[in-house]
Amino acid sequence: MKPRRNPVDVAASRYGLRRAIAVFILWSIACELIFHRALGWSTVATPYNLARAGVVLAIGCCFAMIIGRRAEARFRRASGVAA
Repeated sequence: MKPRRNPVDVAASRYGLRRAIAVFILWSIACELIFHRALGWSTVATPYNLARAGVVLAIGCCFAMIIGRRAEARFRRASGVAA
């Protein structure tokens, strides 16, 4: 039989996931606005621009995962559960 997860762990995971998703969405919107402002609104998508956008989104993913993990740990500390 599979052991049941602690409700605080489930809540902490959801809290961290929501924070990570929010940070990634904000990161994506900000990068799109910056790129469009810098490159112009109707520029052709060159391979260089696509590669740069991919790298920036990958950095945003890593950044969002770090934020999510920290938010999860903060939630657990606030709940009084050892990580």
